[in-house]
Amino acid sequence: MKKIVFLGVLSVLVASLCFAGGAKDYETTKTTDKDNYLESKVSYPTFNIPVLDEAIRTSIVQPSEEFKVTSKSHWEAHTALLQETDPNAVAHPYVYQVSYDKPLITDKYVSVLFTTYMFEGGAHGITKLTSFTYDKEQDKLLSITEASGMTLEEIASLCQLKLKADLESEPSSGVDRAAWIEEGTKPEEQNFRIFTFDGTTLTVYFEHYTVAPYAAGIQKVEIPCN
Repeated sequence: MKKIVFLGVLSVLVASLCFAGGAKDYETTKTTDKDNYLESKVSYPTFNIPVLDEAIRTSIVQPSEEFKVTSKSHWEAHTALLQETDPNAVAHPYVYQVSYDKPLITDKYVSVLFTTYMFEGGAHGITKLTSFTYDKEQDKLLSITEASGMTLEEIASLCQLKLKADLESEPSSGVDRAAWIEEGTKPEEQNFRIFTFDGTTLTVYFEHYTVAPYAAGIQKVEIPCN
């Protein structure tokens, strides 16, 4: 068995202040961990808004910390399985990455989209999207209907039209693209949980496999709102 070189764990905390109009809007925290079993890069903002910051901590930061705790034993088990057929085999380091798009910040709203990428072996990793839209006046996180003032049925109809126009002409390999889109855009809250909103434009995101094959990528639909 090849000797595994222990690379150690490097953790770096970087705080950067982001300004708009001379006022501090948010602070970015970045962590980096590199070992023989894990490569992790996590970046997330803190807005000094308790409701929003707690949601980010629970949905973004905490899962990344839990992954770090469990990844070593999972990687070791993975390597042991590979070595049943090849004594020199070593599993590829697992990967956990979190990034976020530049937040949309207005007098009334704060809206931010996160992308989490996880790789634990296989043909490709998994990409997960998470979003939060906060209303400053109401001091609460908004659902897509609360933010846009539209019903799920209205949003679903507009998304279906746009996605069918974009995707139905793509190679289908025997797959009914229209049916796939209709299934992924049923007027149900779960199908429209990933969105951003700046007061004028609602952007709805669909993860891999939701409305199209993996190769089609992540889809988004922009809907103008009054």
